[in-house]
Amino acid sequence: GSKLLEGSKNRFQRPRSTANGILLGDGLARQLGANLPDPLLATGPAGARTSARVVGIFSTGITAVDQSRAYMLLRDAQVLLDKQNIVTEITVKGDDPEKARALAAQIEEITGQKTESWQEANQNFLSIFVVQQAITLIIAGAILVVAAFGVFNILTMSVMEKVNDIAIMRSYGLTRADIRNSFMMQGLLIGIVGALAGTVVAKLVVLAIRQLRFPVEGIVKSQGILMAERPADYLTAAVAALTITLLAAALPANRAARFNPVEILRGRH
Repeated sequence: GSKLLEGSKNRFQRPRSTANGILLGDGLARQLGANLPDPLLATGPAGARTSARVVGIFSTGITAVDQSRAYMLLRDAQVLLDKQNIVTEITVKGDDPEKARALAAQIEEITGQKTESWQEANQNFLSIFVVQQAITLIIAGAILVVAAFGVFNILTMSVMEKVNDIAIMRSYGLTRADIRNSFMMQGLLIGIVGALAGTVVAKLVVLAIRQLRFPVEGIVKSQGILMAERPADYLTAAVAALTITLLAAALPANRAARFNPVEILRGRH
């Protein structure tokens, strides 16, 4: 929600009690060099003019909004824009931003008026995040592949070091499936430990980054790096790590299961 930077909290109501009162975004106020309670001369697109007085300066945290938006009473805006008794747009705020599409469709069905969700209104802008997410997934996939090769190398070396042990276990009656399963269990153990450790480290890294404090002003304004996290993200990463580890363990496990114990024991003598 909007945060009032200058003026008391009830200044959002001041336009009702102050003649021609106006609220400015902090970026717009800086561009105009306006402070409380400076007078302004507002000009509409049709040439209508009106005097206004700054009664508050707000910040939404969205740079484009704060650099271009001002609020005044509806009747004053209608006079300035030469649109008496006309409302060109109504904004509805819902409880859940993810349900905006369904809410927009419901409003459009009831009123018959064109209704856009925030996702539709900012579709071009949101496409940037789609590309960003794709790049993030590619990088994460590359890291998982590198980790898979690490597990593959570890288990391959383990198989080669335990060739004689495998032959002895086979001679005691263990089947190929038993040998394969033992190495798959080793890969599963590596995957579980790695997934749990990775989840804990990831959570600590997110917490550490959130503690960093420095001003950032780009698409949005903040006092640090904004970190979004969901339990599903951690779960997805853990499952992906476990899956890639099991896949990497499958080849060495199958190789161990194919060893002929007779040839191995014969080669020792």
